[in-house]
Order: sequence, then structure tokens, then C-alpha cells
Amino acid sequence: MNLKKLFKKKLKKPLKKVVKHGFGGEILTEVDVMLSHLKQKKKEDLKFFVKKFGEEEKLVEEWAKTLESNGLITVDYTPFGKVVLKIVEEKKEGGVEEKKKREENDEGNGKN
Repeated sequence: MNLKKLFKKKLKKPLKKVVKHGFGGEILTEVDVMLSHLKQKKKEDLKFFVKKFGEEEKLVEEWAKTLESNGLITVDYTPFGKVVLKIVEEKKEGGVEEKKKREENDEGNGKN
């Protein structure tokens, strides 16, 4: 999925390019960095990204809502006004969970 195309039409302010040194010296946008961070940490406060990127909270929340509308993350609002971003876990077909379900079904049907 090309995140630049996803955000191109929806954003008023263009995304900056953030140079991330490391594996291959990739050039990433703030949204790439946000998504990568969430994949590692599973959840994070919106304010973390506001501080990290030095952008207005409203703009970073707009990025988060766009990621949410495309099923990549969820945006949760706590009762105390905190905004928490969570990565949407990918379903692994044929993985360990699926294998266990098949084994349980086979045992129940007398296939063992």
C-alpha cells in the first residue's frame, strides 16, 4: 500500500520526508514512522507523535483518522481526553491459531 497516494488527496498540509537512517537508509514520511512505531509498540498516545514530529495535534489526529479509515489502526478516546492509537492486528490465515482450530475440529469429528 502506498501511503503517499492514500494521504495525497486528504491532507491540507503536505507530508514532510523524514530521513530514517538504518536498514537501507530509507526515506519515510511522518505517517510511515507513525505506522512503523505502532507496529512495534502496538499502541501509543497521540501526544507522543505530536511531540516527535513537532506538528499540531489536529494535524497528527487527521493522519491517524486516515489510517483508521483504511483499517490500519484504531483511534480510541479515553474518558479523560487522552487519544490512544492502536495497531490493527493482521489475521494470519493458516497460522498457529488456524491450525489449532482445524485440529480441534478433526478431534471432534473422530478424524484422529
